[in-house]
Amino acid sequence: MKKVHTRIITILLIVAIFFYSSTSADAQNRRSRRTVTTSRKTNVSTPQRPSAPTPISQKNRTIKDLLYFPFGCLPSTVTTSEGAEDLLTKEFGSYENVNGYIGLHKNAEFDFTYKGKTIGLCFYDWYDNRQWYEFYFDTRSEAQQFYTVLTNDIKQAGIPLTPDKIYGGLSTRKRPISVFKEIYVFPASYIKEADKSNIRREEEVGKYVIEMGVYRRVK
Repeated sequence: MKKVHTRIITILLIVAIFFYSSTSADAQNRRSRRTVTTSRKTNVSTPQRPSAPTPISQKNRTIKDLLYFPFGCLPSTVTTSEGAEDLLTKEFGSYENVNGYIGLHKNAEFDFTYKGKTIGLCFYDWYDNRQWYEFYFDTRSEAQQFYTVLTNDIKQAGIPLTPDKIYGGLSTRKRPISVFKEIYVFPASYIKEADKSNIRREEEVGKYVIEMGVYRRVK
């Protein structure tokens, strides 16, 4: 009888040890998964907004100038169309009506570049806090090379551009981030004719255009 009790106790001890080992392993796996998840979250960087744009006296703009500041050069304190009209007139002598919005084509005063390429046009919708840039090129190959440079720079600035199957090009339409509702860049397209909106003028006909849009959240 004592032998039977001893065997039963031995079996119960073995079962208990096995159960404890399995439970400990599961708990360790869960802790490991939580650790991995936390690590992934930590690695996601949020773009940091600079306090001010590159000084207007410097011709070349940075990617953060284009992303965060009106016309790539005005301070963030400019938050209304009236304020933009005043400062654009002060700094560049004038402004234009472009598709019903305040804008400027490249001219003797408004003469900026990005990575050595001229910013051909910028216009701003102050109601929705949206702005557009256009860059013009003589050949499709030159335009596409710039498209690659520009989109890579946006990604390196912490903006997760992905292929946009609806509109083409790359955008953040499915993955808004930080202060941005949407950022997009369209690949090279050929300008066949001028339009009545004052976006594409006779001077741009026959060229290729890269369009970049920046749509920020209204404060």
